[in-house]
Amino acid sequence: MAIHDSTVDAGTIDPAIIESADAALYEIGALALTPKPLITERNPIRKGWAILTPNLFRQIDIAARTLAGKVFEVGRIDQMNCWGRMNVMAGGVLPDAALLRSDKKSIYRDMGLLEIAAEIPIREVATGKRPEIDLHAIPFERVMEYVGYHEIGHATNNFDIWVRTPPTTPGGWARAAPRQDGGQVHRLNEILADRYAWEKMFPGRAMPVRAGAGDVADWVGETIRVLEADGETMVKPRKPLDLDPLKWIPDDHVSKGFPWSKAARPELRNPPQWLIDFRRVWRDYAVCSRRRFKLHALDMVEAWKAAAKKPTKKTRELAREGRIHWLLHGTPFDRTITLGEGDE
Repeated sequence: MAIHDSTVDAGTIDPAIIESADAALYEIGALALTPKPLITERNPIRKGWAILTPNLFRQIDIAARTLAGKVFEVGRIDQMNCWGRMNVMAGGVLPDAALLRSDKKSIYRDMGLLEIAAEIPIREVATGKRPEIDLHAIPFERVMEYVGYHEIGHATNNFDIWVRTPPTTPGGWARAAPRQDGGQVHRLNEILADRYAWEKMFPGRAMPVRAGAGDVADWVGETIRVLEADGETMVKPRKPLDLDPLKWIPDDHVSKGFPWSKAARPELRNPPQWLIDFRRVWRDYAVCSRRRFKLHALDMVEAWKAAAKKPTKKTRELAREGRIHWLLHGTPFDRTITLGEGDE
């Protein structure tokens, strides 16, 4: 029968074939609507460790810049004591590597950073227990991706820990969260970040709950209801950042480089172009550091003059700019500048 022949009786077609075709068409449609994943690289497993490679870090960092308006910093797990974290305290970030070649006095900006360890022990993942998610459902070769999305979730899908108001709902906290010290909000945020990571990694699939987790879903729903009734708010995602790897660079990456795991050496022998470009950043940083050290030395000379009660016009200019004010605290000259008196 010709493929274009439409005279076939639909009743003669096996219903299983029709059902299979419908399922295939539905799957094709679902795939068409599913956004392209931002993270496609997988972390290698070497000697029992999940290894963060430059290419994988670049994808995780792009995801953070795109979804959360933040950047990732690579850390050492023995110093971090965790797989990853969202640092709510501001850290220094270089908005543009070109600023290292400028004469601007202040080239860094403050920003809360996301951090990820350069290597993660697989045994911790295999034996780890989260409040809700079953970690056994995360493939070992996707551990870094999970950690990356989890930290992004903290920056986009959490209750703001800085905005805490007294509970106004009668008995609300007594029902949902016995303590008011933020411990329950922290637990809730961890669950929400896990859910965010799972949805990004496996969109449309139900997240498996670990055995013994209890009735987490009801607790989450009730706690969110109480928090919202008490005026608690979700974090406000920042605007996406430029994806250029030479912009918005954490200070430690500029001044110290990346603390890659020793097990990442195969990938470092032929580094990707974005990492090769960092060689210029480090050269410029060395020149910038020497230049700023000389300027600082000149500032120190003026500070010593001020301490000797022999300030010059240059000394007063530097003090007003804030460049040596910290060196003059408590001196008569400091009080003079504070009062705004002119040159003697």
